[in-house]
Amino acid sequence: MNQIFDPESENSDNPVRKILFVSPYHGRAGAEIYLYRFLKNYDSNQFQAILVTEKYSPLFNSLQPKIIYISMERRPYNLSRAVKKTLNRISRKLSGQVKLSKFNFFVEQVHHQVQADIWVLNTIIMQKLMPSASRMKVRVTSIIHELPSAYSFVSQQGLASLLTQSDRIIANSSPTCEAISIMGRPDVTLQPCFFDPEEIVFRQPREDLKAALGIQPDEFVLLGSGSQDYNKGIELFMKISEFAKDKPWKFIWVGGERDTGFNYYLQHYRDKLNLSGNLIFVGEKARDYYDYLNMADAFLLTSLNESFSLSTLEAIALGKPVLVYDCGGIRDFVTDRCGRTIATRSPADWVNSIAWLHNNYLQFSSNELAEIAANYSTTSQVPKLTALLTDN
Repeated sequence: MNQIFDPESENSDNPVRKILFVSPYHGRAGAEIYLYRFLKNYDSNQFQAILVTEKYSPLFNSLQPKIIYISMERRPYNLSRAVKKTLNRISRKLSGQVKLSKFNFFVEQVHHQVQADIWVLNTIIMQKLMPSASRMKVRVTSIIHELPSAYSFVSQQGLASLLTQSDRIIANSSPTCEAISIMGRPDVTLQPCFFDPEEIVFRQPREDLKAALGIQPDEFVLLGSGSQDYNKGIELFMKISEFAKDKPWKFIWVGGERDTGFNYYLQHYRDKLNLSGNLIFVGEKARDYYDYLNMADAFLLTSLNESFSLSTLEAIALGKPVLVYDCGGIRDFVTDRCGRTIATRSPADWVNSIAWLHNNYLQFSSNELAEIAANYSTTSQVPKLTALLTDN
């Protein structure tokens, strides 16, 4: 049997209780950031965290040695044909003809070696591990970040097994909780997302960054962020800039392109809008993302669906008022004290709201906005999630 986990790598001072976290990794998606910030800040005296992903994550790897991180991509695990045949026969009996993947076997092998007390499955994508959890007879906590718009990415049977077989379900926002309750789990527990104040570091003055982008000191800067895909509402963001071409405003979008037909459309739309000069794309930013957020006067959230929106929360933490589309989880923390929630996707209505914000900008205290956001900091929320995961 392959040895994936080295018992000698464990710190003998660690508590006996072990929690095996299983998460996808797609870069810096919200669900991965949620887990990363939790594991970075949790009290390791409470339990030993073992994290397993299919793809290798430099982000998660940076948390070692506080956690034990195991990636199937970096530790390939090969099953003999006979073992695969036997395990698949068993799994079909247990899970109604669901064939287990290589990743299932990998997680099972890790479990055998670490003897975890519970599994924590991060996102609905991890529903594929429910047959393995059943085989291992292990208790499961599932953390769900997705609204119904994302349920099409998993099978009906997979989602049903996640909801019916999980011992505990945690959701990141009230709308997510509501959807899970409709599907028969009213015992779902709300545990909101959180930002990490230690990650907010500025590397250059906002005035210097504005000058580098050709923005005049008196121009009102509105920032949107996220990958350039349809759900993020980047098309609406661009249309708003087109409607506001006669205003003293600049629109900045932070986020990388994708190799899709929609991005091909956006490229041609950008060529059309470049004539106005008030729309700037700066691409994906990592280390200096907060410099761009700090440069902005206000933040626009144009997404169609967001189960929470960390970018909006971080903008509020930096003292920026926000204008947000009523797209889901932002209802939990965006109030009139933060800005305005907009129920329409009419660019003209958004321009009117921006004009209102520009005229009433001084009524928003950066200190008050930071205090609102502090309720969703790692300091406030990580101990609560720790308590949930260690509650027998």
